[in-house]
Amino acid sequence: MNKIKILMLMILVSFIMYSTRTYADNSISSFTASIENSQSSTGFMKSVKPGDEVKVKVKVNNVSKKEKEFTIYPTDVLSDLRGGWTYPLKENVPSLFGTWIKETPEKVKLKPNESKEFVFTVNVPKDTKPGQYIAAIVSQEFTPAEEATVTSGMSTQTNFNTQLPLQVVLNVDIEKSTRKMDIGKLSHTFNNDGLLTVFVPHINKGTILEKPQGILILKAKDGTVLVKETYTMDSVYVKTTGLYDLNVPNILTPGKYELEYEVKYDEATLRGTYHFQVTTADLMNAMDKADNVGNPYDLGFWAFIKEFWIWIIVVISIIILLMIVIIILLLRRRKKDEKEERVKEVT
Repeated sequence: MNKIKILMLMILVSFIMYSTRTYADNSISSFTASIENSQSSTGFMKSVKPGDEVKVKVKVNNVSKKEKEFTIYPTDVLSDLRGGWTYPLKENVPSLFGTWIKETPEKVKLKPNESKEFVFTVNVPKDTKPGQYIAAIVSQEFTPAEEATVTSGMSTQTNFNTQLPLQVVLNVDIEKSTRKMDIGKLSHTFNNDGLLTVFVPHINKGTILEKPQGILILKAKDGTVLVKETYTMDSVYVKTTGLYDLNVPNILTPGKYELEYEVKYDEATLRGTYHFQVTTADLMNAMDKADNVGNPYDLGFWAFIKEFWIWIIVVISIIILLMIVIIILLLRRRKKDEKEERVKEVT
């Protein structure tokens, strides 16, 4: 048994070594930060006071086998779907805490295994309130489609922008941070597969990153619970909005629906209800989309009767009226023929 464990361990180690080597061979660059003045061993974090100036040193290393061009730039950290985060491309001008870093984007060409250091200056505004403020310094490399095709072995017509970020976290009297969140206007959309998604926007109006937890309950008009889901947002950054998406697993039939939400953060709780309606046109559109992706939706006989009874009555009524008209015309024709027969007999 011990021999088997040793053999499995050797295989695992070999796999890790191979994976690491492969990654290094195909990597574009590495991006490291000087942590000499940092309070974190994994990134740059520092306690500061309003009006302070902070120096952040970063190094870009080209570990590929070709000369590469990199753009090093400061930017914001934005909340993404379900509490993820994203970094704007270099073309986007910062509007949040990326504006605290005064340096502008800088391009540099590096030969294989060559590196270069950059120093960024962060100026903390004098009127900054207690809280935690996060910006980013990003190394962005542009890879044209032709090179991406050669590197990956797969044909592509898409250019790639590879980002390697470093978050710059500045704490200003963090114990006195303001904790405040709000839920924005909910919305819903029908996806390409015909299924519905409801978006719940979490707005961070405080001065520190939040990780709210929530529960969503989707109900039909009669109170039947269709979906119940609990969740935790990983990160909702200060002055940003993080969306949570509730994906309904089945196509909804026409009717009125409501989504109840309860969101907790710190010691506060936010509650509310989102009302929306699915129309017959929405159902038909959803069924078409489901059919287009190879997942046809079978409404069922009684469900079909229930949802389209008005149209069924209209169609049946039209058919009955047509039959009555045809019968009347036939009766008139018959009377006319009988009259003509009597006339012939008399003559």
